[in-house]
Amino acid sequence: MSDRSDYIKAERKNILHTVGMIEKLLSKKALSEYEVIAIGKLLQDIYTGIERILRSKLEEKKVKIRKTENWHKELLLAAKKESLVTEKQFSIFKNLLLFRHM
Repeated sequence: MSDRSDYIKAERKNILHTVGMIEKLLSKKALSEYEVIAIGKLLQDIYTGIERILRSKLEEKKVKIRKTENWHKELLLAAKKESLVTEKQFSIFKNLLLFRHM
């Protein structure tokens, strides 16, 4: 396997682990203030992992994203243009991005 493939697999594993952590928290009847904060942080971690995977996939396709003020949004737009994400996924990821930058 290539280093890039291993990297993507590791990111995916981390994302799935984080999703499991969120599911475990959400299964509780009541959450403390700290647990609510933790869920927010875990959602940010999921989005960051998704961004890393998309950036890697775009690099593979020789698509360059310049680190500008809007590079996060440009990354999502490029991923949609390159058919790495569907319109529905783009919408979900855009909402996560907005949440992350609150």
